[in-house]
Amino acid sequence: MKKIAFLCLFILAYTAFVVIACNYEEFPVLIARANGTSMYPTIHDGDVVVILRGAEFGVGDIATFDRRDRVVAHRVIGIYAHGRVVETKGR
Repeated sequence: MKKIAFLCLFILAYTAFVVIACNYEEFPVLIARANGTSMYPTIHDGDVVVILRGAEFGVGDIATFDRRDRVVAHRVIGIYAHGRVVETKGR
């Protein structure tokens, strides 16, 4: 009985993983590990961060952007043109 329960749990977890991986662009929450020190002291190298896709942000918040094959974080220092233009600190 334990083997059947484990197998069912494994299949459920694997299915959830496949669904999330296939719908990465649409999934509202992303959990990632920070790499680098550009956001120090707010975010340290190796910190685990939770990214809420589609969340509203304002000046002073940290926003993330998809750049090529990675996610980049910058602090928002200005919002213009009714939110269509965002100025950030950093490269």
